[in-house]
Amino acid sequence: MDSMSYIGRKPCGCVVAAVVDQSDNRKGTADWVHRMIMDGLTVERVPHEYVREHLKWDCPHEPKQLELFDK
Repeated sequence: MDSMSYIGRKPCGCVVAAVVDQSDNRKGTADWVHRMIMDGLTVERVPHEYVREHLKWDCPHEPKQLELFDK
């Protein structure tokens, strides 16, 4: 059986959060899933391979704060 994870997906479609579905730590897994929901992410259960291919630490669709430097 393939190992599974829960992912958190932003409205733009980017996967920005993931947690391994651990049967020996159901409370910890549930806490992470709850946190993703509270952050406004859509949660899905997927195989680990999907996470490896789609997880992005920075969403390219999110505006970035520019820094000003003194010259």
